[in-house]
Amino acid sequence: EWINKRRVNIVVFLDGHNRASRLSLLSMAPAPVQVAYRFCSTLGADSVSHFLADRVVAPPELQPSMFHEALVLLPDSYLASSLQKRFPQDPPPASSAGADALRAEVRARHSLPLDAVVLACFNR
Repeated sequence: EWINKRRVNIVVFLDGHNRASRLSLLSMAPAPVQVAYRFCSTLGADSVSHFLADRVVAPPELQPSMFHEALVLLPDSYLASSLQKRFPQDPPPASSAGADALRAEVRARHSLPLDAVVLACFNR
């Protein structure tokens, strides 16, 4: 219901088959396109139409027999990471003298608003 009210077009499922999984929610087709990501094999669910992968996770010769979903092959890796970009070793202090000024400077450097939540992933 929450997804339908917001007219979400694509749901990306980040989980697999486990005890706390909410895979059953996708059987209600809350979005027109439902994509599996971060799982290393097919979910085998009719409600999941696409699977994000690369040629290592889904070798071309095994695709028809091993995946129920239509595959979307990403060019290098299906993982969202880059070892080419380096980040500072120490994050800005959360609560210290000058923290607000430092936060404003960092956000300005990356064209991020001061008054919004920023979601990020720092995996390598």
